[in-house]
Amino acid sequence: MPDVADLAYEAATGLVPWHAVGLALKGLVGANTATLWAGDPAAGRVEMLYAENIPAEAERAYAVRYYAQDPFVAGYAEYMARNPVGPEPRVLAGPLYLDYEAYRRSEFYAEFGRGIGLYHIIGSVLPLGDAGIMPLGLHRPERASPFTEADRAALEAVFPHLRRAVRLQYRLREAGLRAREALAAAALQTLPLAVLVVDRSLRVTYANPAAEALGREGIGLRIARSGPPSSPASIGAESPGETAALLRMVRAVAARQVSGGGLRLNGGGEGGVPASVAVLVTALPPGLEASLNGRTSHNAFSGQVLVMARPLGGARGPVASVLCDLFGLSPAEAQVALALAGGVSTEAAAAARGVGPATVRSQVRVILEKTGAANLRELERLLGLLAGY
Repeated sequence: MPDVADLAYEAATGLVPWHAVGLALKGLVGANTATLWAGDPAAGRVEMLYAENIPAEAERAYAVRYYAQDPFVAGYAEYMARNPVGPEPRVLAGPLYLDYEAYRRSEFYAEFGRGIGLYHIIGSVLPLGDAGIMPLGLHRPERASPFTEADRAALEAVFPHLRRAVRLQYRLREAGLRAREALAAAALQTLPLAVLVVDRSLRVTYANPAAEALGREGIGLRIARSGPPSSPASIGAESPGETAALLRMVRAVAARQVSGGGLRLNGGGEGGVPASVAVLVTALPPGLEASLNGRTSHNAFSGQVLVMARPLGGARGPVASVLCDLFGLSPAEAQVALALAGGVSTEAAAAARGVGPATVRSQVRVILEKTGAANLRELERLLGLLAGY
């Protein structure tokens, strides 16, 4: 038989699947079915590491409904509370903590356990801290013989290795996530597009180097500080009216009243030549929030918004994928938005797509709702601000 401890460490590092560990555990004590999962069912996080001879629909039913009724989990917790043995959990067989007569009459057994042969059980429950718990259960049906003390001792000998392996897997995942978040934050630093995170009062929480440079150029968007370079900063426009418009848009996005919006901020430019900046405001994506929080205090960016800006120059319009990413448009909606903003009539857009005008009009209503534009003229202005993205 493969060494269960070695298999567990190999599964934690991805060399073998957890299925191999489960098979070895099942063979170790002669079980008919087995489950090994980790997570927090109350929070809707359950990762089934191994389930043998248990239908997928039974796994889902357990996570959604039957976990709360599981007498094995509840009985194990009660036994350990009455019989403390220190910080290490123990492997226990069912008769130590379960009234089998009551179990036969229970709804859990009648509706769930009997159908999958979950009667005799041996296992343990390991606390995983913030990750939740890790219950291990090995089962035999009612007609089979109960697990013995020898079975319990064999399982208890490998359980510490199993526990360490699962904890190792979680640590490796966390390390990988932190590395990806650090990479994303570093990419923002080198991005040529100006990227800022601001709160509802336009106070800057984050600005990449491109944003800092744009704020010093005096072509529409300004970053102002009340003191030295390390003092708090805020963004604004050349004119009070445009600053007020930017503030209204930021507050609307922060309050989730609209998914995003854009506007043009005008500036004097060099030598008095008119220049302006296209500014796009959108909700801060969760993945980007996690990346930036790796550079500052936890949840520093909660409830804030993302502001992207670039000097206006070319006349090229946005591509459909940009509209999908920023406003959640479907590919079809994005194409309709670009066509109508480019001057195509509703009837022509419908004919080009092989649908009726009513379908296009319905899509227009959705497009306006998703982009926060009040009408097609405002939508055209918004897409014009995205030229070059």
